[in-house]
Amino acid sequence: MPAPWAARARRELDAYQRLNYLFPPARPDEQAWRPARAADPGVSFWLAVALVLFYVQTGPFADAGAVAHRGAADADAIRAGEWWRCVTALTLHADLAHVGANAVCLAVFGRWLCQSVGLGLGWAAIVLAGAFGNLAAVYLSQPEGHSAVGASTATFGALGTLAMFACRRRFSGWRDLRSVWSRSWVPLLAGVSLLAFLGTGPGTDLLGHFYGFVCGLLLGVLLLPALDRPLPGWIQALVGTLTAGTVAACWWLTAQAPG
Repeated sequence: MPAPWAARARRELDAYQRLNYLFPPARPDEQAWRPARAADPGVSFWLAVALVLFYVQTGPFADAGAVAHRGAADADAIRAGEWWRCVTALTLHADLAHVGANAVCLAVFGRWLCQSVGLGLGWAAIVLAGAFGNLAAVYLSQPEGHSAVGASTATFGALGTLAMFACRRRFSGWRDLRSVWSRSWVPLLAGVSLLAFLGTGPGTDLLGHFYGFVCGLLLGVLLLPALDRPLPGWIQALVGTLTAGTVAACWWLTAQAPG
């Protein structure tokens, strides 16, 4: 194509993009949904880095000290009343590949989640989904003597919450849900597919991943109002501080528990 024609074609395409940047128009149900204004200014990345640094401090779980071993999600100990292990187990990992994969996923999912409901509420949901996922696995499925570590339960909890938010964005009415081919089911099916693809490898805590995902879905339902009405910044800061304090308190209880 001659140079003058190429330049003219480029100008025509640019003009088309300027005139049609809002086409096609958003559906009414999608216009009603807006992400929270509270963004995640890199905090999720640094929390993921902190997870890796904690692993550097403890080392691989098999070689970790006695206090670290008391933080694992041991089914027998949790049933005996040491509920805080459901939280502390999220910060322990088997090896570098284990913590690296979880750190990357939490940095990505955490950022997306915090951009939807705010920084403090987003990370509170991640920790709660992981803790309740571990608790559900212990009381509903795990056999005696079972023990698990890793933030994978929280990672799939974040995935479940994001899937529920995406379903809400595509939701157009109860009639829409009656159709198997409804757009509202697509994000949920995508989340289940990611759970099956990422959470079923050899040596993984499959039940923990599953219950974490389910707990994330349920928390996502509870957090749906926050999509339209984000919490004020001071409440986000308070929720985030309480979440960090809860993790620290659980480790304090672990250190005080008899060996």
